[in-house]
Amino acid sequence: DPAAVPLEDCVPCLFLPYRSARFLFFFLHGNAEDIGKCHTFCTVLREQFQVNVLAVEYPGYGLSPGPCSEAGILANVFAAFQFVVQCLEWPLDSVKVFGRSLGTAPALAIAAKYDVGGLILVSPFLSIQSVCRETLGVFSSLVTDRFVNFDKMPHVTSPTLIVHGKKRFLGSRDPWTPAARDVSSSQDVRGP
Repeated sequence: DPAAVPLEDCVPCLFLPYRSARFLFFFLHGNAEDIGKCHTFCTVLREQFQVNVLAVEYPGYGLSPGPCSEAGILANVFAAFQFVVQCLEWPLDSVKVFGRSLGTAPALAIAAKYDVGGLILVSPFLSIQSVCRETLGVFSSLVTDRFVNFDKMPHVTSPTLIVHGKKRFLGSRDPWTPAARDVSSSQDVRGP
């Protein structure tokens, strides 16, 4: 009974069903976004690919209470994924996990644990520390490393699509993009 669950234990999600969809896109947004800002993008995904879309909110973003942390983000994402598997009873081979920027970290965590139908990574990165390396140089070692994606890639067996440009968009100083190209050139990408 959702009414019996305390608000702080709820995970806000956006579910956009598509009649007779074969696949479900499990969408994990980037930093400086929330599911409200992603609504239009998720709607386009649903219509263009004729899929169900479930977008998950992170603690400290949008309507989700609590401080933002790696553990909190992963807890929300795994709780929402359990909803897909247990409540919606969606088959794993019909789930496409789609992560963008920061969302690639929890997407990799899901795909490393479950053999999903596919993994889509848009602007992935190796780790937070590697993102900081370009701007901070040797001082990046002072940054606590979180979201260590390169450790998860060897455990992914699902078909994987990595989308990333070679240059920053319009000279952007977006710190998430420079190190991301390293994931796509990693020797640890497996799967068909």
